[in-house]
Amino acid sequence: MRIIAGIHKGRRLLSPAGDGTRPTSDRVREAVFSTLVSLGHPPAGAVVLDAFAGSGALGLEALSRGADRLCAIERDRDTYSVLRQNAETVSVDGRCRTHRANAYTLPLNDSYDLVFLDPPYAHSAEKIAALIEWWDERGALSADCLVVYEHAGEYELSAEFRCGFRVVARRAYGTTAVSYLKRAAATGGRAADADDDACGKERAHD
Repeated sequence: MRIIAGIHKGRRLLSPAGDGTRPTSDRVREAVFSTLVSLGHPPAGAVVLDAFAGSGALGLEALSRGADRLCAIERDRDTYSVLRQNAETVSVDGRCRTHRANAYTLPLNDSYDLVFLDPPYAHSAEKIAALIEWWDERGALSADCLVVYEHAGEYELSAEFRCGFRVVARRAYGTTAVSYLKRAAATGGRAADADDDACGKERAHD
């Protein structure tokens, strides 16, 4: 696994051992960032949240491509150790803050423009919608926030996601799908595009 583009292009990243995590493949990650550009939401200058971060590949890719800063959350102890090592390897001058914490309960102390959600597939869409709503009620999501939600490919999210956010695009990659969500008011009622191929205490890394 590696950083695909930007100032850290080619930098190798560690992957968590075992089958307890599901790292986003380089192919899917590259497609995600291409879709961000096509939606008019490139990561440059964004404040980014990577919840259920795993190795941190999505958030660290965003930093490499010019994001302003990153908050990465991972609950599992061993996986968090990998996340820490990857953040240190990329050496992002204090712009990356990591938390070993539960994303469902950790208070956030920033307003995020871009949110990556890659939870275990066993976590229901309803639970994720409630999490987005909780963050939004506490001012953690900016007015133009885009949420990138990776989930099982067979699951179809409703266009209206019951949390004030709406699916504006969906892309499928084999057994994986990625849905892109924005505030319903910001989309002007626009429905999802068709599939195109089918922080608490913060610890900064210098």
